[in-house]
Amino acid sequence: MKTLRIVFSVVLALVAFTDAETKIGLDDTTGRIVDTAIPGSFTSPEGVVAALFSLSDQASNKNLKVPFTKDQPPGARAKRDLIAFYRGARWDETTIIVSFDGGAMDYLNNSASFQQSVKGSIERTLKLNFPKMIRVAYEVDGKIVEGWDA
Repeated sequence: MKTLRIVFSVVLALVAFTDAETKIGLDDTTGRIVDTAIPGSFTSPEGVVAALFSLSDQASNKNLKVPFTKDQPPGARAKRDLIAFYRGARWDETTIIVSFDGGAMDYLNNSASFQQSVKGSIERTLKLNFPKMIRVAYEVDGKIVEGWDA
């Protein structure tokens, strides 16, 4: 049986923080080809965020921890990887709205440094792929979240 290998190119950015102010690492895989069987293309915000969550383990800087897996949140509160809670992304004028269900709050509303790692990676990846984007908004269970605990 032959298997079809689909190759896409996507720009991913993983950002690690020690706290909300200090960036300690960036992996920018600009122009790097990654192999994936994910259908579709990475030309929409929805595809780019899905690629970030599912292909980050192919980042060239192996010293950075991928913050989207269930063993990463402090205290390992999450029951599943972040991609399981991802519901899509869409444009609203110059804002990209990234949608999740409530289980994503273990990632998005965690300690300040951890949520900065997660949201920083999402926002930097979207900015690299969509330079005209001005803002990222997070929608959880159909409502835009404005305030975060940490």
